Order: sequence, then structure tokens, then C-alpha cells
Amino acid sequence: MSDAGRTLLSRLLRLESRFTWDLKKKDLDLEGLSTRLQEQIDLGVGQQSAIANSYSFLAYVRYLQGRPEEAASLLSQSEEKTRECFGEESERRLIVTYGDLAWLSYHSGDFTQSDTYCRRVEDILVKYPTGSPTVLHPEVYGEKAWTFLKFSVHYYPKAIICFLKALELQPDDSEWNAGYAITLCRKELIDPETFLEAEESPAVKQLRRALEIDPDDAVLLALLALKLSSYEKHQEAESLMERVLEIGPDSPHVTRYVAKYLRQQHTETLNIVFLIYFRILKKAQKSVLLPAVLEGLANFAHLINLEFFDDLLNVLQNLIQSGDLTNRESLHCIQTAFNILSGQGDVLNIDPLKFYSHLYKTLLRLHAGAPNGDIIIVLRCLDVMLTRRRKQVSLQRAMAFVKRLSTLSLHVLPNASVGILASNRAVLHAFPKCDLLLDNEVQGSGFFLPELDEPEHCNPQNTALWELHSLQRHFHPAVRRFAVHLCHGAPSDGSAALGVELSRRSPVELFEDYSVKDMTFNPPVATPSTKKKDRFGGGTTLLDADLQSRVERALTATEEETPDFTAAYTHTHTESDT
Repeated sequence: MSDAGRTLLSRLLRLESRFTWDLKKKDLDLEGLSTRLQEQIDLGVGQQSAIANSYSFLAYVRYLQGRPEEAASLLSQSEEKTRECFGEESERRLIVTYGDLAWLSYHSGDFTQSDTYCRRVEDILVKYPTGSPTVLHPEVYGEKAWTFLKFSVHYYPKAIICFLKALELQPDDSEWNAGYAITLCRKELIDPETFLEAEESPAVKQLRRALEIDPDDAVLLALLALKLSSYEKHQEAESLMERVLEIGPDSPHVTRYVAKYLRQQHTETLNIVFLIYFRILKKAQKSVLLPAVLEGLANFAHLINLEFFDDLLNVLQNLIQSGDLTNRESLHCIQTAFNILSGQGDVLNIDPLKFYSHLYKTLLRLHAGAPNGDIIIVLRCLDVMLTRRRKQVSLQRAMAFVKRLSTLSLHVLPNASVGILASNRAVLHAFPKCDLLLDNEVQGSGFFLPELDEPEHCNPQNTALWELHSLQRHFHPAVRRFAVHLCHGAPSDGSAALGVELSRRSPVELFEDYSVKDMTFNPPVATPSTKKKDRFGGGTTLLDADLQSRVERALTATEEETPDFTAAYTHTHTESDT
């Protein structure tokens, strides 16, 4: 090895990176870990910062699997997500990512690129010194801890140490407190100790501490409920779970904990409830209880046993085709079907095309009147049907939904328009080729059939999202911002990028945030100015300079200087006679 190579290797060994944290391949279940991390990315589990970390975690796994090109791509995506999430404060969050990129470039033989990433890390450390060479930034301790926690149970003690060091530097940080609480919970599961009271458990103590900082963290609330339930504090546990369902009903991570709690506490009750539901669906389809049954199934479909799935999907399909359901009831049927298919039901060989077609047909029945409240069900359906199942959805189907949703956004209330446009943004990110709809050139043969209710056959590639140009003149500022953002292809940076307050929130959250049900406008309407405007503005008011000068002379003339219009007329008359 040359002197330059040895110098570079010496610098690399000083970096904080997964390549230097002594992560032994023999301790890792690479296939299982790879699957879990990919699912977390696909489902968008956790906050945006957690998703960014999942990309970098998966990159290291791909390197260990002998796929360095994919690892480099994942690290680049991690950098992009981190910058999108933290903006100007992202540099310290990128120390480990740049360290991984430096090592990956080194192992690929690209020493120049490796040196570039080394310099980036060194520049960040100079810009943000810790005061001691043995002390790391809390962001580095945090990412190191999350890595140990996710990679293997063998590294849980190291994860605890790293979270504690991060908390020494930032004791009130919500992320480090939550991570420490989760680690303690997992440690107590694999290494149970006997605590007579719940408050003696370190995990319970830390969960309460983390919830003091972030009382609306649904995952922590669910974990605390599970811990309290194990100590037979059922009343408090049930109260916590009710809050969980209010805060995060659409989070797959939260859903898993809720299901675990319900299986522990209410297995028999659930069996009875679902038995009643199924009897009503099969034998009392005209019952007044049907709407409540469909809504209940939509919310708890993921708890139904696998052996009921096939029959239940057939019943739901027959209900929809009967034409006897309201729009809301039909939407609940669709939501139930896809909640089943996105969970354990993905092993079933069932083609849900008819459910896609029915949702596509139902969209244009919604409007700004009473059905506006049904849009929130549509948004939940779209998340499951298009975003999470993107690998099973054709480009034609995705473009058709984007087009029809854009049309729907023109005749619903502002909060529904914002939610719909946010869903379109998610679809554009999941299907980048949908940007064909931003071009006015015809793709292929045929022409767009807007009246056709089959998304696969309406030729959406031969139309354009002209609705976005109309929405750029919408009275609501959030709708205008989304329309401009989508017209530019939904970029993550630049002048057309969305702000953090819009880009980090889900379509359902945006629908609720901008709701006008309480007769309030978000953002508030500015109060009229009380300052009186001047009657006349300054400056030249006439285009003709000669006429303007005459007017000014007339306005400034004194009473003795009364203009003699007769003389002026006579002079002109005499001159013309001549």
C-alpha cells in the first residue's frame, strides 16, 4: 500500500461509521434484518428521521450481502432524506452517513471519492467541535445506539450505553429518551427480571419520562400500556390504548402494538364481536347496524383471523356490487378489503382489481357538501392501495388515479383538496414516471376517456393535469402551494419545494389540520388594515406630458392669474385663418 493509501486508511479508522463499530457479520441475521428494514422504508414506519436512518442501516446490510452499488444508492437516499427532514441542521446528522460513504468508496477502490467524504466529515467536526476528542456529538451517539438496537439483541447493552451518553449531552431530547425507553423494554423481554411493582421497572420509569417530553408519541403510549397490562394495571393500560387509537390509528408500527395488546386482553371479546359482524354481513345486510359493522371492520380488519379472509372479501365484493350501499359504506368496504390484503392477506391469491375500479368510480360522487367528510376514508384507502402496494400497481392505474384525484380536488373543500394533493404527491414519489401527466405531449395511441370507470383502460397517459393550473389560483394558500409544487414535479428542494409544515405531514393529518368544521380558517385571515389611504397618489398621473404640465400650471395658478380661454381660442382661430 502506498503512503497516500496508508494515510487515508488512518483517517478512515478515526471516523464514526458502521464500518468501525465492530458489527460482526456472524451476529446478524442478514436476510431477516434486510426484510425488516425494507418493510420499514416501504411502509414509512416512524418519523422521517427514522426512515432516513433505515436507508443507511440497510445500506450497510447490502454491503455485507456483497451489493456495494445498491449500498451507495441507499446512502445517497439517506442523505437526501436527512437534508429534507432537518434542513440547515442536518450536518451533524450526516457525520455517520459520510463516514459510511467514505468507507464504501475505499472498499470499492475509489480513493479520491473516499478522501472527499473524509474531508466532509473533518470539516463538520471543525465547524461543530465537541470540546474533547473522546466526546462525540449526541447525534452520533444516537445513530450508533439505534444501529446497535436494530441490528441484533447481542448489541442491546451497547445501545443502552450510547443512549445514556446522548442523554448526558441532551437530557431532554425526545428521540434519545424514546430510544432509551424502547431499548429497556426489549431488554426486559429477552432478559426478564422480577419486579413486584410496575414502578420498579426501569422500562416503565423511562417510558413515563419520555412521555413527559413527548406526550403524544403513540408508540411509547402503546409500549407503556403493554407493560402496565403485564402488571395487571388494566384500567390505566386501557386508557392509554384509547389515546393511542386517537393519535396514531394509521401507523403500521402502532397497529402492531395495539393488536398485541388486544390479543392479550380481549381475545375472547374480539372473537364474539367479529362473529356478530359476520352474521350481520351474511344474514342481515339490510340491518341499520350495517354501517357500524362496516366501520368496525375497516378499523380492525388487521385483527381478523386468516381463515375468514376469503369469505369476508367475497361478501364485501357482493355488497359493493349490489348497489345498495351509500358512498361511505362502500368506502369502508374498500378500506376493509385492503387492510386485509396489506396484512396477513398478502399471502392470498386474490386480485383486488374490482375494488380499485369501484374506488375510482366512487371518487367523482364526492363533493364539497356532506360527502366531503368521506374524503378522509379515501385518503386512508389511497395510502394502502397505491403507496404501500406500489409493487403490485401498474403505472396506468397510478396515473388514472392521479388524474381523477386532481379533478376531484377542484370541487371539494380546501382541507380535502390539500389532503388529495398530498396523496398525489405521495403517488408521484412512488411512481416517478407519472410525471408524464405534467407534459402536454400524447404518449402512445388512443385518447383519454375521462368518463370510463376502469383505471387500467382510460388512457391516462394521453392527458395532462390541467387542474393544477386552476388550483394555483385557489383562494386557500396551502392548496396553491401544493399545486405549484406538483406542477414542478414535486421536488424535494428548490423554490417549488414544500415547507416542513406540509412535507412532513400525512394526507390524513393535513385533511384534519385544515378542516373548517369549527368555522375557523387555517391559516387565519389577516385583519383589515386600519390605516387610511391617501386620496391621491403621488407622481405623474397623465401619460401626455404637455397636458400634464398644463394641468400643473392650472392647479398652481393664483386667483389673479385666471386663464383667458377666449384669447387662446382667438389666437388659434386667427392663426388658422392665416
